[in-house]
Amino acid sequence: YLFAPEQFQECFTEILNACFSSNPIEKVKNFLRVGNGSVSGLKKLVIVFDNIDRCHHDLAYSLLTDIKTFLAPTNKNVIFVIPVDDGALKKNFKNDSCSEDKDKEEFLRKFFNMVIRIKPYAEMDMFEFAKNVAVENKMNFKPETLYFASSAYSKNPRRIIQLYNNLEAEKLNYEESF
Repeated sequence: YLFAPEQFQECFTEILNACFSSNPIEKVKNFLRVGNGSVSGLKKLVIVFDNIDRCHHDLAYSLLTDIKTFLAPTNKNVIFVIPVDDGALKKNFKNDSCSEDKDKEEFLRKFFNMVIRIKPYAEMDMFEFAKNVAVENKMNFKPETLYFASSAYSKNPRRIIQLYNNLEAEKLNYEESF
């Protein structure tokens, strides 16, 4: 159990050094159990922190500051990816010193060295997504159903999957007459 930030930082550095060494090291096996236990000789390590924008504002703030403080890579082969909805994250900050959107934007810049914005889905992209999900799950939906799913839920692919799950559950109740 690590109780001091310095211990965590030392432990994390030790893990990184072991991961990037070219010789298998017994200590790494104690830290990381991947496949056969050997994780040495890596060229790049990508660490992803997801769903921070869905956390309570205090926890989101704490996570961002912890990541920035303790996981700032000293090794150029370590990349941290933090996918967030910056709009949701900005709404989450209840800090008096960050009351303006401009202040919140500047505050987030301290944490993110690079920002990649994903463009909104086009209508055709969502139709293809709806069609692919239906095919992968062996759902024989008519094009009209696929069109409805993709246009009604064009902003959120998760809603399409949820709709399909609901339809599948409903189908169990009606058997062949569905």
